[in-house]
Amino acid sequence: MCAAKPQLINMSSATDIPKKLHIALFPWLAFGHIAPFIEDAKCVARRGHKVENLPENAEATMDVLYHIIPYLKLAHDGLEAGIYEFLEAHTPDWIIHDFSPHWLPPIATKLGISRAYFSILNAAFAKRSRIVEQSDEDKEDKSWTIIVDWLNKQEKGTVVYVALGTEVNPSREDFTELALGLELSGLPFFWVLRKLPSGSGDGNLEIKLPDGSIIEGLHYGRPLMMLPFFIDQGLNARLWGKKVGIEVPRDEQSGSFMRDSVAKSLKLVMVEEDGKAYRDGAKEFSATFRDRELQDRYMDTFLDYLEKHKKGNEFDQ
Repeated sequence: MCAAKPQLINMSSATDIPKKLHIALFPWLAFGHIAPFIEDAKCVARRGHKVENLPENAEATMDVLYHIIPYLKLAHDGLEAGIYEFLEAHTPDWIIHDFSPHWLPPIATKLGISRAYFSILNAAFAKRSRIVEQSDEDKEDKSWTIIVDWLNKQEKGTVVYVALGTEVNPSREDFTELALGLELSGLPFFWVLRKLPSGSGDGNLEIKLPDGSIIEGLHYGRPLMMLPFFIDQGLNARLWGKKVGIEVPRDEQSGSFMRDSVAKSLKLVMVEEDGKAYRDGAKEFSATFRDRELQDRYMDTFLDYLEKHKKGNEFDQ
């Protein structure tokens, strides 16, 4: 959660009151991109700045199969005219965008709008969701009540939470080896499933709908067992491996993994003495990610930069 610090304002002169920024945000259409942008927007808005999020009611990459994503990118390029009209009408001070709109810089330049590229690969803004807390709606959901009751019966620090990502589409072989590896480990695990997009050719196969991330896991001091499939997952596994967890070993030639390696990796990270360094490492990083004052300073520095470097501002540092 982001908390805005109170500011002392000299009311003797209206000119002393700093003008609030008007910022537009334009993420790529994938939940792993949209979520950090939303958190960014909330942190900015809590400090009194106006935020516009683009685009509204957009489809996402999780709704299509991987080989269809290039067509989604073509459709995304079709937003160019609409984004131009939007920016021309709303005239924000800044637009913060993702990697995808290659056509956006010329538009921003023409309209005199400052712009910034927000890379989620090193995102400073990470969502922090609740840990098994029940809302009134949850309490009316019988299935959720059963889940909470089961979780509350497990020993603290022993439940494995499985999250493959919204876009991972494992083969039946990978899915089976992962499931059998989880069972073979002997550890209790929590794996929420969702159906694959239509047209997958395998309507019975289901995959994880995650509510977390590496940053979120470390926020709560949870050690990680990483099983990368594509895009930045491999980079993340290499970055965090041996610090807060390990990567499941794969065959160097085929890239496959076996149930035994899943089970062995889980037991090492979760319960064995040799894995204590990973558990301790996760707790150490937790202190950093839970430091709200530190996160607030980052956000304040970020907004201070935007205020000083927007188009037409007299500051140029």
